[in-house]
Amino acid sequence: MGEKWNILTPILLFPLFIGMVIFVGYYVVSLGQLASRGGETLATNLTEFESLLAVPTASWGWIFLIAWLFFIFVYYRAKRNKIQAYFYNNILITAMILPSYYSVFYGTLFFVSSLFIRIAYWSLFVGSLGYLVKSLFLKNQSKWFPISGESIKHFKNIILLLWILNIFIRLFTNGFSSFVAKVLLATLPILPLIVVMLFTTMYRSMASTMRILYNINNDQEYYRNEFGYSVEEWYGKKSKQAKEEARNIK
Repeated sequence: MGEKWNILTPILLFPLFIGMVIFVGYYVVSLGQLASRGGETLATNLTEFESLLAVPTASWGWIFLIAWLFFIFVYYRAKRNKIQAYFYNNILITAMILPSYYSVFYGTLFFVSSLFIRIAYWSLFVGSLGYLVKSLFLKNQSKWFPISGESIKHFKNIILLLWILNIFIRLFTNGFSSFVAKVLLATLPILPLIVVMLFTTMYRSMASTMRILYNINNDQEYYRNEFGYSVEEWYGKKSKQAKEEARNIK
């Protein structure tokens, strides 16, 4: 059963995971475009320049294929160097989710009618990418762009305030009928802000994990001895180190 599961992992589980990530990005954009073309009052038409910024449909196929092949490489690499494989795996997941992050953000812009606010959201998105790239190379992120638990709390309070303000605007301009619907609809204009916050928090955590794995990968023997793992447990049964140890024992 173990061998069957090992075979099914790269053949079924990897494509399923990649497909789910891609579907989220593709679906949100398609939903926004459909609502915009259908003349829905909740959606708006993006500018001609913004329309050019959508991820081409054909690109998703290439992303799927490249990610799948790289996952298979990492899967078999894990049998020879587990820590290095974990490091590569984190890089792959981070790179693979990035297009979906962009597409989800892009798709939510269809529900923001104000061009000025959309420009502000675009600026925030670009700023988040700059922060994420920088955070990969900083041991102390607070020196460049401090995001503490208190800062995140303030950011959430700002989102909540904007949401409540939007509710009142909708109620006083359109009346108090369908109150629940108006409360839900008030969330749409701040969706890009929520998306940026969620993905930035997630990527920040992943960047921290990658730095840890990178440091461990550069000094594996020290950490192996520190944590008390055998050579086979740490590197893998088919690793060069495990084979060398087996020859030395003989």
